[in-house]
Amino acid sequence: RNLRTGSQGEEESTKDLDLRVAVDALYAGRDLVGGASMELYIDEDELRLQPVRIRLPGGGLDAQYGWRIDDGRMAGELKARAEALVYGGLLRLIDPASESRGVLYLDIDVRAVADHTSDVSEFELLLSNADGIIEIAAWPENFEAGVLDLWTANLVFALLPAPTDGKSARLNCVVARFEAEDGLLTSKNVLMD
Repeated sequence: RNLRTGSQGEEESTKDLDLRVAVDALYAGRDLVGGASMELYIDEDELRLQPVRIRLPGGGLDAQYGWRIDDGRMAGELKARAEALVYGGLLRLIDPASESRGVLYLDIDVRAVADHTSDVSEFELLLSNADGIIEIAAWPENFEAGVLDLWTANLVFALLPAPTDGKSARLNCVVARFEAEDGLLTSKNVLMD
């Protein structure tokens, strides 16, 4: 909390938060999970969570989220990028017995400008008015339906034909591009093997 003094000697209170966190090495037991850093700034009319950097032994994720309110209008953005992120270690944090692993590429870049109202969160305003793209490419290995249940409510297996003879289905890769326009997300390309 910052305390500022006005020009006439009166005190003007502001509730600004400026936080920087860095974790060089994070362990789960003896296993190095990775490291992370982030900067967060909040005041009455603005929130910035940028940059967010997550570093793992198999790659990383860079992200930023923010919004600002000026004259009753909110302008916000969400960006995230991962290149060749090997995610097996993250899945083992959820289920230590999991043998699932794979590589993920991710590119999210959405923005929005909308009238601000106090009954809707800024994140909801961003999503319901978003313009931009979401691109995903993944090469899963040993990806079980149980892990998908946690993340996507088993959506991929609902889209793919499932064998009825007791054999398991295998997803080799998925590549998808979605475009958002005025809050409506449209699938432009989805390729699955």
